[in-house]
Amino acid sequence: MGAFATNLLTNNGHVASGASPGTLTINGNFAQGVAGFFDVEIGTLAANDKLLINGTAALNGTLALHCFSTCSLAIGTELVILDATGALTGSFAQTALTGFGSGAFDVVYDRIDNRVLLRVTDTVAAVPEPESYVMMLAGLCLPDWAARRRKPASA
Repeated sequence: MGAFATNLLTNNGHVASGASPGTLTINGNFAQGVAGFFDVEIGTLAANDKLLINGTAALNGTLALHCFSTCSLAIGTELVILDATGALTGSFAQTALTGFGSGAFDVVYDRIDNRVLLRVTDTVAAVPEPESYVMMLAGLCLPDWAARRRKPASA
């Protein structure tokens, strides 16, 4: 968790909360340009990154969602990923997903409460790591291998 004080932070690179899950607080206004990325790591309903802005938020660029941990979220779940005390204007031009095996999100711009939420529209699951595939294959093949070793040789 960290805080950054400025009159205006203009993002044309990457803004991320840091430690997962993390909360980054900007004491001032935030503007994300067309080349900017807002990186959000998502694990569970209780574990996701957040950007808190004590000022206005003008959005553009890319919302980059990254799966960490299990990424286990049910349909209809909503996560607040950005919360501003001032006006929320604009929207992300695109959304990029990394590490999700399945699932889909709607990006919801709550202009009354000046928040950005993610609403899960399809069950979200992580892409298994390569080590998981190795363990799964070993689990499937080991019983067959063990059974073949126990068979007596024909005479």
